[in-house]
Amino acid sequence: MEMHNISTYDTCNLEGNDKHLIWYDWVADSATTSYITHQREAFIKYTPSKNASVTGVGGQKIKIASRGVVNLISTFNGQKYILRLEDVIHVPEQTNNLISLGRWD
Repeated sequence: MEMHNISTYDTCNLEGNDKHLIWYDWVADSATTSYITHQREAFIKYTPSKNASVTGVGGQKIKIASRGVVNLISTFNGQKYILRLEDVIHVPEQTNNLISLGRWD
């Protein structure tokens, strides 16, 4: 698996007030089928999930807290690009923020 770092950009407040920057590291993962984050603050849209879970390594099931939208900023040759990830799963117990390369288009 090849690993890359990407930083998270978040306005953090869903109502559009009190905007500020928050930075996190993300890992591009060719094995995961979903975008996954443990950071609640990374979401610009957030919808709580009820009775949903995700299966990880070893078949272990973990509860999904929500799904939503996360914006990331990537810089290439001095130019910043916003990458919008939709249907991101919030799993507080997850130790890494994962970008599914299979879903990236």
